[in-house]
Amino acid sequence: MEKMDMKKEKSIRERINPKIYDATYILTKTNINVFNNLMDLILGNSHLKVLDLGCGYKPFKILLNERLPNIEYVGVDFSTENAEPDIVLDLNKDTLPFPDGYFDLVILSEVLEHLYNPMHCLEEAIRILKQGGFIFISTPFLYGNHDKEHDYYRYTDLFYRRFSSEKRCEIVSIEKSGSIVSAPIFIVNLFLGGLQKKLKIPLFTPFLMINNLMMLMLEKVLQSFSKKNAFFKQGRDYMYFGIALIFRKK
Repeated sequence: MEKMDMKKEKSIRERINPKIYDATYILTKTNINVFNNLMDLILGNSHLKVLDLGCGYKPFKILLNERLPNIEYVGVDFSTENAEPDIVLDLNKDTLPFPDGYFDLVILSEVLEHLYNPMHCLEEAIRILKQGGFIFISTPFLYGNHDKEHDYYRYTDLFYRRFSSEKRCEIVSIEKSGSIVSAPIFIVNLFLGGLQKKLKIPLFTPFLMINNLMMLMLEKVLQSFSKKNAFFKQGRDYMYFGIALIFRKK
């Protein structure tokens, strides 16, 4: 039981409180920055209804409760293994057991890449969302297969822009993490992080910390150049670790 609690605690921390020594620090930090922007948009809603699809241990419930303690939070996942869902169902094909326009916010964080039929899930998310409600999505892009049985897709900003225009949704915010200059270091981080996890020894923690600091420095330099030069801006848009965005239902 204690081992499971430690696993749960580590899983939650890595999703909402990334440390400079985490292999995916920059990716996770970007996701949380976008989610914090979303919380600023919904602060006035004192009776918030939230649906977390692919909820895992519900890390975002912790973030929301810090600022909005009186919320209705429902978690959905496909099993209770490494997760604490309120409802268990298959997001690829099952209909969500809620009426149209019920929720103020739907969360889809690091979920869509694991669905072989993601459009069904997205359409269901829009159906049960109120007019003016929000959807928070984060998906990896430059990332290795991280589920032997369920890892099917990678998504670009072009996909999300096309989807939003067809489904009458507005993109409130969209942010990419990393760029082509930091991509090689990020790949090394993923390898070291995976190896460290297998060895169960924090052997590479100093290297991960140095790599993350180096990537932050490179990104700051590239950001400065991209403001003045279209070539460098293209370099930022060309390659990235992942995308986080906020949809609003019109």
